[in-house]
Amino acid sequence: MTSNDKYEKDGNSDELSKKFHDRARDIANDLNKQLLNLSTGIIAGIIVFAFNKHGCLNFLESALILLTIIFFGFSILFIILGMQWDASRNYYLGHINDSAKQDKREGYEKEKESFHKRQQKAQKRARLFFLLGILSSIIFLSAFLFLK
Repeated sequence: MTSNDKYEKDGNSDELSKKFHDRARDIANDLNKQLLNLSTGIIAGIIVFAFNKHGCLNFLESALILLTIIFFGFSILFIILGMQWDASRNYYLGHINDSAKQDKREGYEKEKESFHKRQQKAQKRARLFFLLGILSSIIFLSAFLFLK
């Protein structure tokens, strides 16, 4: 029996819901950190490789290197934007739960939802561009290693 099975058998409660939301947030944050680290490292490696082999690369290989750097760059951009929008969402969530600021609660809820939607879109785009970067890297390596 896994720890999740126990929670499912015990039924729903606000405390369990909060635990699962916290776990999902932690996993998403860890994934974003890993994607950010990998994207940055891959860009650095590709740039070093390109400078070392500058004269040896044909047009296709140069284009694939540029495309790979662009994909990973967009992945980094969307990860950073997603983190910013998540922080803004939590800022408004704090206002929603602040008893002194209940007069503007409706506006805070709209802002929170707006930032939440932006953050979700940024996460999806970051993962898409990361996967496109991996794909273009594989195509580049295949072209560089096997087409010469």
